Amino acid sequence: YHRQVLKRLEKIIPGAKDSMASYNKKPVFGSSLNEYVAMQNSGVSSPQSLVSPVIRKLVEAMCKQGVFAEEGIFRVAGSRVKMNCILYAINAGYLENLDLANEFDVHCLAGVLKQYIRELPDSILCNDLYDAWINAIK
Repeated sequence: YHRQVLKRLEKIIPGAKDSMASYNKKPVFGSSLNEYVAMQNSGVSSPQSLVSPVIRKLVEAMCKQGVFAEEGIFRVAGSRVKMNCILYAINAGYLENLDLANEFDVHCLAGVLKQYIRELPDSILCNDLYDAWINAIK
């Protein structure tokens, strides 16, 4: 396991150092959902552009792993080391480079999703869209 992690880190760290030196964006975790979605999807208008890329990528990876066959995905904790690896890569701007479905188990992905939602400064069901939420229920 440690050798696998070391190989992964040796691939990521050189690019991450260069990227961090010129990175001027706010971290993804703890940022406003509206700001992040708008920043990631500027100039794009599709139904997918209304969903945070982080949430979309995590859910897609969990579905590829057969999330519905796994019991207790949000109850059983994933490896903190692996979850931090995902979190730091996302904050560094490497979301699209992560092979989430093949490198991480469903419990780690669910744990990162829970942490992402937990760290949002605003409610995920924001008050600005109250009427839209009510219409969606109907």
